Amino acid sequence: VVMNCIVLTAKGSSTQPWANGIPSTTCKSNGAVVVKAESLQEATQYTLTAYSTALPNERSASTSIFIIQTLDTRPSAAPTMLSATPSLFSASFSWTAIPQIDVNGVFNHYAIAYQRTDSPSPTTTSTQHTSITIRSLTFGTHYWLSVAVVASGGIGPNSTINF
Repeated sequence: VVMNCIVLTAKGSSTQPWANGIPSTTCKSNGAVVVKAESLQEATQYTLTAYSTALPNERSASTSIFIIQTLDTRPSAAPTMLSATPSLFSASFSWTAIPQIDVNGVFNHYAIAYQRTDSPSPTTTSTQHTSITIRSLTFGTHYWLSVAVVASGGIGPNSTINF
């Protein structure tokens, strides 16, 4: 009996479609195979592969049917350890990047907003680094600065510091 099978694997997964000679997949004898993929991880690429087999430990040449990319969601964490080192007319800031798993997609940059506490609107900029120096500040004036991760799924929560 020929079995037609479908294997769904995550990109970079160490899980093999064959475990102890038994396919961890969906198979049907002599007919079409339909797979309903549930409980997939966000921001993960999966490959759908089809093959046929007549014996438990054999399989025909595999053909990748298509690649599925689940939707990215916005980052789920804010940068941490935000610190400021002010000087006369500038201030340097640094922070710790969020773990890759919390980016929930592809990292683009950090969104930076800063503002005088007596100003009606913030100034915005961006960087791909975990530090930035803001220049042309007014000496003796209070400011705040926030930093957030921008990824393919959107902008995440921010961390804010007053200086």
